[in-house]
Amino acid sequence: MIKEAIVAVACSWGNPGHDPYVGDRLAAIDSFAMPRSIRQELKRKVAAGESDGTVAITKTGAVSESATYHPLMLMHFGRNRLCWGVDRSAWADNHVEYGPLYCASTYCITIPDVCGNVTQLFGRQPWSGQERPGTSGKGPEWSTPQQEVFTVPEPGSIALTWLAGMAAMFVFWRR
Repeated sequence: MIKEAIVAVACSWGNPGHDPYVGDRLAAIDSFAMPRSIRQELKRKVAAGESDGTVAITKTGAVSESATYHPLMLMHFGRNRLCWGVDRSAWADNHVEYGPLYCASTYCITIPDVCGNVTQLFGRQPWSGQERPGTSGKGPEWSTPQQEVFTVPEPGSIALTWLAGMAAMFVFWRR
């Protein structure tokens, strides 16, 4: 378990690979807000190298062979730092980073090859019909949906967002 992580709000991931995660990947998974059984399954898969596919992370989102994910919210990087809100607006429109995808139930994480940052993916939207990856030949390896999908946050996620903001303020005020 990570004893203390410095939480940063709205990090810029403008230079992938610049500050790679150097901590224990399995311990990083324990910091994500998901059921314990899900965290255990994800840790088992990461330790065994049993990925569920590959994720292509672009300037606007992340896509895999089976789903799209919006937004990129939680990312461990550097030494015991956790980013809450990952900004990729500095990326060129055609910039892509890849990483293995690990899923358990509806929860997914990726560990981008360029940096090893342990990242929780949100807003999983399975592909359906004509939106299926690879049907149009566009994009890095898969096509992206033509329409942006908006989701309503679960009631607990609003409280978690507020709690994370309060924790970040507490960390910065303590200094």
